[in-house]
Amino acid sequence: GEPRRPLPAPSAVPATGTVRNLSELEAKQLLAQSGIALLPAAVAATREEARRLADGMGYPVVAKIASPDVVHKSDIGGVKVGIGDGAQVERAWDDIMASVRHHKPQAAIDGLLIEKMAPRGGFELMVGVTRDPVFGHVMTFGLGGIYVELLRDVTRRLLPLRPADARAMVREMRCYPLLQGARGKPPADVAALERLLLAVSDFVMAHSARLEEMDLNPVWVGSEGEGALPLDAVIVMLDRA
Repeated sequence: GEPRRPLPAPSAVPATGTVRNLSELEAKQLLAQSGIALLPAAVAATREEARRLADGMGYPVVAKIASPDVVHKSDIGGVKVGIGDGAQVERAWDDIMASVRHHKPQAAIDGLLIEKMAPRGGFELMVGVTRDPVFGHVMTFGLGGIYVELLRDVTRRLLPLRPADARAMVREMRCYPLLQGARGKPPADVAALERLLLAVSDFVMAHSARLEEMDLNPVWVGSEGEGALPLDAVIVMLDRA
């Protein structure tokens, strides 16, 4: 069998410091630096820049409010998907800004995060990490998107993961037959999914002293060979005083 990777002692939380939500772009840049594949994304400070960025990425794109004061963006009209041309980008800018200012008038706004949209099809899953005060970091993996709360089809493991752990987590999900290609759909890229779980585990271990929580939801998983890509990323870090 595969040798066990020893579990590290739980990361002690520094006695002083402030917990901070990284911006979505900060979170994604940190993940990308660790070798985790992501779709192209950048923050535009103006309507014109948003259109220019989208033109450069190619359509369709997604636009999301970029604000340190807004974590759950879709709840307040802060997200537009399936934007197909430059005129729609400009309308999305106006609509999102108006909605966010209405719901959160005090929010500081950096602009719009413009991101290339994931290909059609695929599955939406989620990967989350929390810090248990006794056992250290714990990964939760399962169905994502709108199904997280509804179906609660998740599996959990202490970190770090071994390859066998990642493999088991994927196969323990009740929805695993769907990933195998049920009802005529092509099989999902399970190998890429397992690699992503291991990469997230490595990322958490590399930042274990400061990382309090992370939530990648949804994670888009394509057909075999298409990969697994986090589409949204929330990372909560402890900044040392």
